Amino acid sequence: MKNTIYILFLVAFCSFGQDGPGDQTTSLIDVKNEIENNGGATTNSLVAAFANANSNGFDPNYVGNKDRLSNFILYQHSPPAVVSSFTMSLAGESTAADACTQSAGTTRWKTGSSGSAPGTEDVIYTSSAGTTRFNGGGLWFKATVGGFDYRFLVSSTGVITSSDFCP
Repeated sequence: MKNTIYILFLVAFCSFGQDGPGDQTTSLIDVKNEIENNGGATTNSLVAAFANANSNGFDPNYVGNKDRLSNFILYQHSPPAVVSSFTMSLAGESTAADACTQSAGTTRWKTGSSGSAPGTEDVIYTSSAGTTRFNGGGLWFKATVGGFDYRFLVSSTGVITSSDFCP
């Protein structure tokens, strides 16, 4: 019985804190590493983390009042350089098929895959500075790049979760 308790404690302890920012949790060590490994000052406390943080690095879904560790979920000390601009539909659709009927007419910017075509895991921004993520609301959008029509599903945090050619 005693060994079972220790093993259960070990499993629970080892699992705790292992989730990274993509799992919607973070730790002070994650935040410290993100800030210090990207040119920020030494960060040894939550107070120091907020003092050393880049205000543009907070994810809009978690920024809150900047008073707790969870505000650093998906934080990026140096927002990535925007790779390219592309033109996409203004309105999102609930189905991929409906997205393909839209016209691409608004400019957005993205990081991730090379080239202008939207790809899975790319992040879409509303500005060329790459500071404000596009809220896709879990809807499908269309882009026309190089004569090809693409349909892609965008999360509320601007991440493309699925991408394909329009038929």
